[in-house]
Amino acid sequence: MEVVLVVEGAARAVEPVSGVSVVAAPHSGDGDDAIVRVVADRRAEPVYVVTADRKLRERVSALGAAVLRPKALLGASHGRDPS
Repeated sequence: MEVVLVVEGAARAVEPVSGVSVVAAPHSGDGDDAIVRVVADRRAEPVYVVTADRKLRERVSALGAAVLRPKALLGASHGRDPS
């Protein structure tokens, strides 16, 4: 599984780590737009987006991505079922 972290603002300086690639949102753009582009580029494979943003959930769901809320991801990291 590929993990992609989309960052904006001061977080653009974050470095990738093993198993996590980093995509910096353009300075002139919006992080949500960058996330939508990442999802659109990977439409042929299963994609999961973690977000609490309702509008972003709608946009990426329309492209076929499954959406998890941050709370679900935290639960999964503690051994609980994320669904």
